[in-house]
Order: sequence, then C-alpha cells, then structure tokens
Amino acid sequence: VGFVFDGEGGGQHHQTSSRLTLEAFRLAADPNAFPDQIKAGLLPWQPKKFYYTAGFGGPRGGGLQGEGAPTLLQFAGGETYDAVLGRTCNEIAGEARSMHKCQGMSQLLPLPGVSEGFGPPGGPRGYRLRDTVLPGGVARPDPEMFDGVNTRLTGLAAFAGTQAPPALGQALSAIAGLVADARTAATWQGGSAAVGPLARGLRAVRGLRAGLTKMGLNDTARYEIDHRLALKETQFQQALVLAADVRLDAVANDGLIVAGQPVQVQVIAANRGDAPVQMSGAVAGFTGASGDCAAAPVAPKAARNCRFTATVPADARLTAAHFKYATDAARFILDADVPPGLPFRPTPFVATVSLTLGGEAVQMPVPVSVRSEGNIYSGEKRNEVHVVPKFAVSATPEILVVPVTGGPRAAREVRVTVINHSKGAATADVALTAPQGWKATPASQPVTFTREDEASTVRFTLTPPAATALAAAMKQGGPVKVGAVVREGGATFDQGYQVVEYPHTTRRHVLRTPEVAVSVLDLKVKPNLTVGYVMGVGDEV
Repeated sequence: VGFVFDGEGGGQHHQTSSRLTLEAFRLAADPNAFPDQIKAGLLPWQPKKFYYTAGFGGPRGGGLQGEGAPTLLQFAGGETYDAVLGRTCNEIAGEARSMHKCQGMSQLLPLPGVSEGFGPPGGPRGYRLRDTVLPGGVARPDPEMFDGVNTRLTGLAAFAGTQAPPALGQALSAIAGLVADARTAATWQGGSAAVGPLARGLRAVRGLRAGLTKMGLNDTARYEIDHRLALKETQFQQALVLAADVRLDAVANDGLIVAGQPVQVQVIAANRGDAPVQMSGAVAGFTGASGDCAAAPVAPKAARNCRFTATVPADARLTAAHFKYATDAARFILDADVPPGLPFRPTPFVATVSLTLGGEAVQMPVPVSVRSEGNIYSGEKRNEVHVVPKFAVSATPEILVVPVTGGPRAAREVRVTVINHSKGAATADVALTAPQGWKATPASQPVTFTREDEASTVRFTLTPPAATALAAAMKQGGPVKVGAVVREGGATFDQGYQVVEYPHTTRRHVLRTPEVAVSVLDLKVKPNLTVGYVMGVGDEV
C-alpha cells in the first residue's frame, strides 16, 4: 500500500515523486523492465494497491471524476489514542512537523481539538485508490485500507500456489496461534508471561525455515516465504527480549576514531525481569578484540558489563553518506553495497549479544554507540562511532575567479585547514596539488599539533600560468581544479568531511574533497567601479 500526494499539487518534487511512484507500481512486477536488477538477484514484485493522499492543499481527485473514478477512502485514525505511547498519532506527527526546520514550520505543537496544518486533528483523512491489481479496479468499494490484502501470516502459503503442501499451512497456523497466545498472556498477566509462547513461536519459525527445502516448493516460492520468515524470526527475538525485560547496550569510549587506534567497548545486559538470563557477547567490525564475555547467567534485577579492547582496522572505511552527487545530472548515485531504502550506511561496529530466553537461543545485534554531553542544555546525546581521517583536510575558498590576462594581479590566496584526529601530538606537511603551470608558494608548509582535535590553517599564494595557457584553459571550458594534500611519512591524506548535526538529530558526516575550483574569465573591470551585491543562498562568489 503506497501513500503519496496525487501529483496535482504541492511542490514540484512532491508531484514528480508521486507520478514516478505510480509508474513504478506496475513496472516493479515486470521482469523485463529492469533486467540489470533481475540479473543482480532481485525478483519481480507486485503490490496489491496504491493509494495517494487526496486533497493536499484542497479537495481534489487528481482530475479523475465520474464512473470508474478512484474510490475515496476516509478515516479518522490520527486521533486514536495509544495508551502505551500516551499520545495520538496526530500528536506524534505534530512533533515531527515542528522539527521540519527548512520550511519554517511552527515549533508550537498542536493542542487537542485545535485545527493545525492540513485540517482538524479529529477530522477524516482522505486517500484515493489510484491503481490496484485486485478485482474491481480503482472503483472497487473499499471499506478499509487493507480490504482484499491478506496480511495474515498464514497468507504466506499463497506464494506456493494452489498446490501448497498441507504441512506449510499447518506450520504457519501454529505460529500465528502462538503469537495470539503471547498477546493474550501479555494483556492479562504482563509481558513476562509472553516469554513462553514467544519462545515456542521462535522455535516453530526456525523449524519451518529449515524444513522448506523438503516441501517440494519451487525456488521462487521458497525464496519469498523464507525471506518473510527471516523477518519474523528477527521480530520474535526482539519481542522475546522486550517480554523478558532485558535491556542491551554497547558503548565505546571514543566517537571519532581513526584507522589503527585502540578502542574500549562495554557490552551491557540489564536483566530487569524475574528469571535468570544466560548471556554472552562479542564485538564485530574491529580487529584483535579481546575481553571476557563468556556465557554466564545474569540474575534477576541485576546487570552484567563486559569490557572489550579492540583495534580499528587499518583499512577501515570512512564513515559517511552512502551517496554522492552525479556530475552529469541533478541526481544522486548510491553505493551498490548498501541495502536499498536505508537512510544511512549501517555501521560495521556491532556487538552481538547472545541470550537464552525461554529455552531458545537469541542473538541480538547492538550497534556500538558513543555517549556525549554536548552542552548543558541538551543533555546526553548518542551517536554511532565515526571513522574519520587521521588528518581531515579542507580548502577555502571553494571557488576562485582569475582574469585570462594573468599577471601579478591574478595571484590568489588559498587557505588549507587541517584537523588532527590523532590521539596526541602529530606533525605533517601540507601542499597544494595544481595542474602544470600553476604555482603554489610556498611549495609546502608544516603543521604541528599538540593534541587531538586541534586545527591549524596555513596559507598559500596560487599564481596562474602565462596568459596563453590561461586562454587555452578558458577555451576548454570548466574550472581548473586545485587540491590540497597532507603528508605524514609515507601516508597521504586528501579527504575532509562536513558534520550534519542538530540538537534533535544524531551526528552524520558527508565527505568533502579539499578542492578549489578556479574559473578563468575574460574579465574587464571599469576603474573605480562600485558594485552592489546581494548574497544568495549557497553563493561562493
């Protein structure tokens, strides 16, 4: 089920994404549409229904009216109160909107019964069925959103077709029954009462996954069923940890790490339940990890803290966004090794905590994080551990303009800033890398640091080549690229990063190449000219 705006209103990016999603609804099931993805191992997949939000900015039906027009479905689920969360969905949405900084949203949260944003919180929300493969088409009378879509666990048997083996249906029904037993036990006796049926459900899921190969299923059916059962196995393990009242954590002593440095990691299991819990732990992503976290019981109302000493791999990848800007179009290129749909590359530094709950082995991955105080107004912040360059390099300004006539007045200053991420004192040399004919003065400069996180800025004079070479560069078009590099012994560092972080978000890095783009222009300036200039967003003139 998809939810997007109808493509007839809102910003251009809203309209474009809506129309592209509508096209993708059918293309996703066409094995000939994207042969490269099929070759990479993806299978065709057809969703059952596609809805869009009706009436964004006013009641509209996307221009579709009369007989055969999409069914308008209205429901007022936003004001349903969740006793566990203590809030309604609309209240949660209002808080999220207040954090939408770049569009000037109000930071005041909506009060109950007060109209905010798109309409009264208790009013109905409208959705139109824009496309479907179910009988009746878009004009089918939909009493509710998932009408005609089998969301039950037993519905997985449909992947096996009309000749689904009886054992498959029986196993799925048994698992669904154990889920119902766990829900009932938790409702009437508390979460710990659900441990037994959840453990039996986890055992049943594992048994069914192991037995799929003996049920005579074809490769596609076996893949589709096992893929979803793998998700259920993970969910069963998560539910077991919650029902047993166990809290898991993994905390490092350093948040900005460099290749080759040692790190201390604590793996913690707090048993707040009423029964002993068997626990062991290990850390991944590092080399040479050592620590004592062998299997041992954790008593009720107690905690166990295992400490590891590990080393960041020498070839550790810098922590950064998993996309980059394309040079030929206004789009992003995603790294192929990151699973589709993830907002960030998963951290490689993970603690695996092994538990025995209800007689079943549970393995929970816990990303290693770092705690920081930030400032006295924000309280504790948690972030993932970030791998950074030993020397982070940046160059300014990002853009320079020189006249094609060259000469002494065409010389420009370039500043290079280096941040030391070594765990102590360090010394290195900084230099500019420029095309032939361009001269940097001095050729290199030393930087000396006494501590970690210290920054140092050095200045270079960049002198362009003769006018004939500048004319040739201008004729070729495009800027001349001048880079910066730091050398320490035989190692070279030519990468920097931009920190993206706000009080309400975790820290993220975007890699930045220390580069100055020099544009050569046929520039003539009238003597004593006075220029008025109003700076715009992102201007680097």
